[in-house]
Amino acid sequence: MRDFRYIFVMICGFIAICFSSCSNGTCTNVGEYFVGNDTDKEIAIVYTSKTYFKVRILSNSCTYDTIDTLYTDNHQNKYWRRLTKFYIPPLTPTDSILELIRYEEADEYTCHYDEPYIEVWKIYNLEDTTSIKKGELGKGLYCRDSDIDSFVEVTSTFDIIKHEKAYWTYRLTVTDSLLSLMQKDTSMLRLFPDYYGGE
Repeated sequence: MRDFRYIFVMICGFIAICFSSCSNGTCTNVGEYFVGNDTDKEIAIVYTSKTYFKVRILSNSCTYDTIDTLYTDNHQNKYWRRLTKFYIPPLTPTDSILELIRYEEADEYTCHYDEPYIEVWKIYNLEDTTSIKKGELGKGLYCRDSDIDSFVEVTSTFDIIKHEKAYWTYRLTVTDSLLSLMQKDTSMLRLFPDYYGGE
């Protein structure tokens, strides 16, 4: 009987070790966003993210404001979204403006490749009411297929020792070439009432 208990305890210990070594760990994905404005125009950038991401504002070179709104998706699910508006003056050197942090249970592979990407972001030329958007419906959020992507440099590093942290950087440089791709957008008159003298 004692031998049976000993074997039973050994089997249970072996199973526990297998499950603990194969289970997912906590992964931290950090995305840091940098923006530079090489033009003589005043630019605004609006980032929209779900509020379960932790967002830290890092900007020292531009002003910003943040608005939380309740959003209902196509399946009638409701959740909070955070809209952050940054105002980038003309000829602003590249600087870090925000950091997006996501904690989740993930295996090593997922942690390495799952970008902490902001859901939607849009660039506005405040001086002539034009804009361009990243995150159009029908396009993958992580795909490099929008017009903005050729102006964004993306890099990443991964903690290969602990397998628990991935760090991404997104560097956007606003140039005259990017401004030339923008389309007329009169909705920004309501989005930036202080700039356009609205209520």
